[in-house]
Amino acid sequence: MLRVVSETADSLRAVGIMCVLPPGELPMEVELTRRKGTLAYIVRLGAGDVLWNSLSESKRWKAVYLYAIGERVEGWAWSEPLTGCLQYS
Repeated sequence: MLRVVSETADSLRAVGIMCVLPPGELPMEVELTRRKGTLAYIVRLGAGDVLWNSLSESKRWKAVYLYAIGERVEGWAWSEPLTGCLQYS
């Protein structure tokens, strides 16, 4: 359930909604970048704050869609980014 926001030969950025346990949904953003045998990643997850939880399912999808296409600033809180780098050959 992701929308690709930008894509090049060496990078990909996508935004969407993911299912979480206990049953629920949170916004997420992921960015992958390939550099000289490594794949760097940054993942941000919505924090499930009061604003996010107050939105209906359709309003959540609309908010994430508008954020993904750059027509809205996110109104929800993000967790600390998860970052890392993986080696590949």
